[in-house]
Amino acid sequence: MEKRIPFIPRDEFEARQETARKRTREAGLDGIIVIGGPFYDRPGDLAYLTGHYPPFPSVNFHGEFRGLGFGIFVLPVSGGASLITDTQAYRAEFVVSDEIRATKNLPATFRESLRDMGLASANLGIVGLEVAPWTFITEMGIPDIRPADSILRRMRRSKSRNEIDLLRGAAEVAEIGIAAAQAAVAPGRTEGEICGEGVRASLAAGADFVRCLRVLSGPYGGLPHRWPPSTERIMREGETVCMDFIGAVKGYQFDILRTSFIGSPSAESRRLVERAETATEAAIAACGPGVPVREVIRAADDVIGRGGYLEWRAKFTGHGIGLDTVEAPFLMAESDEVLEVGDTVCLEPGILIRDVQGARFEYEVVITEAGCERLASPLRSPGG
Repeated sequence: MEKRIPFIPRDEFEARQETARKRTREAGLDGIIVIGGPFYDRPGDLAYLTGHYPPFPSVNFHGEFRGLGFGIFVLPVSGGASLITDTQAYRAEFVVSDEIRATKNLPATFRESLRDMGLASANLGIVGLEVAPWTFITEMGIPDIRPADSILRRMRRSKSRNEIDLLRGAAEVAEIGIAAAQAAVAPGRTEGEICGEGVRASLAAGADFVRCLRVLSGPYGGLPHRWPPSTERIMREGETVCMDFIGAVKGYQFDILRTSFIGSPSAESRRLVERAETATEAAIAACGPGVPVREVIRAADDVIGRGGYLEWRAKFTGHGIGLDTVEAPFLMAESDEVLEVGDTVCLEPGILIRDVQGARFEYEVVITEAGCERLASPLRSPGG
């Protein structure tokens, strides 16, 4: 995996930082403060500009330990940038910052950095307010909080060729994991056993981590989510099982979903699964630059409606993916978004009949000048 899927090169991070400086200047700010969470939970903005993924889990503020699991990047419109990390355990060969300060107390070190950089009274915006806990924000001591997420959102939405290669590699790893899970499906096995097979295969193939592999069998397949993701429930002959697989490879996320039969399906179960699969294929066929997301949703809904399942259609048809599992654009009925070249999108229309069963297929595509391209192909036939 290491050779096939290279990390983002240094010059791309440097170009991102210069573009962010330009956009910050245009917003009338003197700089931005970028906050990122642990590598497995919302590091996106920080990782996008610096290549740093905080390696420690977020923990309670206790004594001198303040803000473990987070990172702060100070990017002024001119002058050097500073990264404040929670430990010395960062990947120096990948991190791109003029200065790196490792500390146990991130808010205190942040205040020191602003003074040292001559930015204590500067007009600064914050990217990542939704990521950091309130204690973290208040201890940073910023007198005037100016949200500035929009400066990076547009940049992050349009994926570079290197990012697309990483997302393709992540999707391929996900397909290996989901194929292993599908192959393990059988009457008498538990959801947890199937989950274990998929997670094991994906980690062996190069996944950084698996956020979850939801294995929703029988009536649970009629739910979009459930806690815990996989249980000790024993799967039964004739049921369907929906498997939603989320994780990351080299920081870039994967999110795919498949439905399989448990043993021999009933005629109704087969019809349901085939209709759901066809709806996803219709959504993919509708994608292209300049296409409103409502048209993609309509294409899937038309297929579901013709099968008589419209009242049970999944309410969420898809979303962007990148350094976060769920990014813009959001494929929801009320959205005015239009697909653009460089968007990477997870398409997941489905049919969810609560307390009965469900069927859903999710593939990742990138929007191209010519239309769209599937990032990875399934290693096993859907519904198998």
